[in-house]
Amino acid sequence: MNAAPDLLTTVLELLSGVGELRQRRMFGGTYIYCDDLFIATVHDDTLYFKANESTAPEFIKRGLRQFSYPKEGGVATLRYYEAPAEGP
Repeated sequence: MNAAPDLLTTVLELLSGVGELRQRRMFGGTYIYCDDLFIATVHDDTLYFKANESTAPEFIKRGLRQFSYPKEGGVATLRYYEAPAEGP
């Protein structure tokens, strides 16, 4: 499912000014790039931010869901975590 237009518009507005933003629909969602780096994705009306080794523990500590999708034989996860409802 593709990103809800209102959510995607809001996310892009909030991220404006951090760099050159662009979006690309693929793998059933919309991926957001900033200066040619993936920084976020919107799937099923949920925003997920890309994490790394130093930021993932904060998402986990807050109990935010990790992005996952079904694949043959189970479930795959990516290092994207649900955006906190209250902001950073």
